[in-house]
Amino acid sequence: MAEHLSTVFFDKGEWAVNNSQHPFDIYSLGCKVAIELKSFKYKYNNKYFVSNATIYPHEARIRDVVPKNRWEDSWTDAYLDTMLDVAIVFVNKVDGKINNFYITDGSYWGIDLEDYLSCREFFNIINNPTMFGKILNVINEEYPNQTFVSKLINNGYDKKIKLCFRKLISCSSPLIGG
Repeated sequence: MAEHLSTVFFDKGEWAVNNSQHPFDIYSLGCKVAIELKSFKYKYNNKYFVSNATIYPHEARIRDVVPKNRWEDSWTDAYLDTMLDVAIVFVNKVDGKINNFYITDGSYWGIDLEDYLSCREFFNIINNPTMFGKILNVINEEYPNQTFVSKLINNGYDKKIKLCFRKLISCSSPLIGG
């Protein structure tokens, strides 16, 4: 998609592709747009898609879209705080072919930049080892026979298994009127 957009909007510069762990898939600083691509498989009356611990606002700052290792030395804080529009493109595929698509932004769910930043902070908080340990202890107290949690607390897996909260957010899909 980035190559196609670079061809269509050639006068606005390149479209960059982020790695899969970054919140936005592609972006263009020239077009001032960040895009998140979501493939959605409709099954069993499920009106939700799972997001990787991220909710998507209708706009985001350059500093939240472009990975730090791609920042240029000449970029000022004011430039890094420049807002980019965010588009979320939902695609429903059946047998490898696009069946349906929908383009929206965070306003579909009422999400703004503050919500987005707060969500990121929330996952940093609950995945902090101290906080995560407290959460596991509460679960262990409520469910004392839960051996998996008990082993995690007591390093029963010799630190070979690490658990962190991820993919916990389900958002209604605009593809099926969720």
